[in-house]
Amino acid sequence: MLTKGQPYVEQGIEAFEERSKEKQYRALLRKARKLGLDLVKAS
Repeated sequence: MLTKGQPYVEQGIEAFEERSKEKQYRALLRKARKLGLDLVKAS
């Protein structure tokens, strides 16, 4: 049970992988900007 009285709901592997991809993109974006580069997300 979570702190607000709601039960825990498993989000699944797809949600985990999507968050992981976004996290990797943001990290790469920060590194690129430090080097003076700009990234464009591929679709």
